[in-house]
Amino acid sequence: MKWLKSLIIAGTLQALAVASGHAGANLDEIKQAGVIKVGTEGTYAPFTYHDASGALVGFDVEIAKAIADKLGVKAQFLEGKWDGLIAGLDVKRYDAVITEVGITDARKAKYDFSDPYIASKAV
Repeated sequence: MKWLKSLIIAGTLQALAVASGHAGANLDEIKQAGVIKVGTEGTYAPFTYHDASGALVGFDVEIAKAIADKLGVKAQFLEGKWDGLIAGLDVKRYDAVITEVGITDARKAKYDFSDPYIASKAV
């Protein structure tokens, strides 16, 4: 399991290095600021949701924290509605969106993605 987490982090870091350019930030700016601004929904368990104490938790929260640790910065989570998360990259609200995002041709043309770590299909 530890190797899988490392693989996910490595893939996400590679994508982040390029994707952050689309968001108007780069790794040097993130490191200088000491924070990576992460857009997420916060309402989609088990990816991002609030536990009984109100803390933001989930798979994607853990991935974002691991990325921040590898970069030597803090993760700042900025929650938003799903339909505005991707657009938040364009207006530089976020350095990265880390939540379950479907990879489409239109999105691939504009943004970079990590390798998928889960597949879910709409029913």
